[in-house]
Amino acid sequence: MAIIEESTGRWLGADGKWHHKGMIRIDKQLEDETVNKWVERANELAQQIKQFKLDMYAECYLFDEVVRSDYDAKPVITAKGNMTLTSFDGTKKVEIKVNKLINFDHKLKYAKEKIDEWFAEKTADADDDLKTIIDKYFDVKGDKVDVRQILGLKQLNINHPLWNEAMKIIDESITIAGTKSYIRFKERVNGEIDGVEKTLNLDFSKFPIHEIEILNLANKKKEVKDEQK
Repeated sequence: MAIIEESTGRWLGADGKWHHKGMIRIDKQLEDETVNKWVERANELAQQIKQFKLDMYAECYLFDEVVRSDYDAKPVITAKGNMTLTSFDGTKKVEIKVNKLINFDHKLKYAKEKIDEWFAEKTADADDDLKTIIDKYFDVKGDKVDVRQILGLKQLNINHPLWNEAMKIIDESITIAGTKSYIRFKERVNGEIDGVEKTLNLDFSKFPIHEIEILNLANKKKEVKDEQK
């Protein structure tokens, strides 16, 4: 809700000044109420989602530890492993994927220099398009290094001492900046073992909501407010 001065009932505005409520337009008061209501609910939801995620991770990794103990397997000290748990009827899954966040240290520029030397030796046979693409991958100054594409260079069938040196330097320049976990919940349509598998959508931006649905709900809320008057 609005920040209100207890002794006077004045509202604090974005300009840093106190304003008498009677001088604030009704639409601005309603706007303030709407924004504060939904930001508060969003904060509550964010906390629920965070707790849901923590609970889910903890229980899945606890399950893993229990199974490990049954087989006298070595306990995992850090929760970093990939995992897929499946319901007994095979219609539901919980997947945890853990990806390493790869970066490169300062030696990456030396790899680029070796590749430039290789291009210089090729002269007439040089592929200008390939050079342009590689320059884009190695945009160190612009901080736009494309990790996936740089690692993909190692898959090219090029056998040349300078190129091989560059690939070796790339290997040595790799650093692990951390890990990022992804959770996916999957189930088969209609709960049938041969049904199409779908991923449950937990991303706000990917929920398909049509304009007519929003308008219908807004009208219902308006009717409720009108009845309460």
